[in-house]
Amino acid sequence: VDGPLFFGSTSTFSNQFDPKSDPNDVIIDFKSSRVVDHSALESINELARKYGDLSKKVHLRGLSSDCYQLLERLNGASTDYELMEPSSEDPIYEVAEDYSKY
Repeated sequence: VDGPLFFGSTSTFSNQFDPKSDPNDVIIDFKSSRVVDHSALESINELARKYGDLSKKVHLRGLSSDCYQLLERLNGASTDYELMEPSSEDPIYEVAEDYSKY
């Protein structure tokens, strides 16, 4: 994924994928991207649900630690994706989010 993911780019993000014809394991790398807001988090969840409905698995990597934490808080243990182990190369930024919702 290249460029920021936010409310204005979620459709473009989703249209980059084709769950029906993609392989059973899909890795989405956010190293060149930035998850900006709650709409972006929901877009990631929705895309993962589409793959999950087809018994396919999405693996997310290259997210900021803040984004990892928000996705974990938002979904708990029941997700259609795997948050790959954070690395020292992951970007550092915060998501524009109302933390009182979590």
